[in-house]
Amino acid sequence: MYNQKEGRWEDRIFDRLDLPKDIFPDIIKPGEKIDNISNKVCSELEIETMPVIAPAAHDTSSAVAGIPVVNKNKNWAFISMGTWCIIGKETESPIINDQAFNAGFSNEGGVEGINLFVNHITGLWIIQQCREKWIKDSSKLISWEEIVKLSSTARPFKSFINVNDPIFAQTQVNMPKTINKYCKDKGQALPESIGEISRCIYESLAMKFKHDLNKLEELTGKKNRNSPSCGRRNSK
Repeated sequence: MYNQKEGRWEDRIFDRLDLPKDIFPDIIKPGEKIDNISNKVCSELEIETMPVIAPAAHDTSSAVAGIPVVNKNKNWAFISMGTWCIIGKETESPIINDQAFNAGFSNEGGVEGINLFVNHITGLWIIQQCREKWIKDSSKLISWEEIVKLSSTARPFKSFINVNDPIFAQTQVNMPKTINKYCKDKGQALPESIGEISRCIYESLAMKFKHDLNKLEELTGKKNRNSPSCGRRNSK
């Protein structure tokens, strides 16, 4: 519904869906002044009035804006780590074509008029769901440190999963069992222990990152010199 190239609501979509445009708010970009803090709030906090400035409303956009890249002209990509991971690159304008669409890439607004060309990946959700199941089955706390230690002792490159397969994005599943079945169906060695399953997940994520970074270079025509990682934090 938003025209990413022109930075406005797309009239043709509103007309096709017979939607009144006045039910949608004005588009406010990061860095723009929204209004001033209300007098009531200023009085309660005993502060002088001050402007309310719009941030990059998506947490990833704000996280990427904070990456300390000294030379913005150098080619770099980012990996935003979380329950869902996002791999992307800052571009001057949206990249909209069949190749990008078929590869799962999309465009999001960034700060200072920058476009974020990104791909969303089922990320640490998979290992988080496994940990919940392991804790439930053992009736004891299993720390992340313990999981990482066990994964480091497991045999490398034993089995892999496609982390973006829809079966790994489900909420009400036995995730360790789902991973085991996936590997069995693909004719791979079966990861069974905590160390084997966690190593399978971590290595599969790493391979997905590598694949998407290569695809990012192909779609943008620019070699990535480095790929810093950033994180996102919500209120939970």
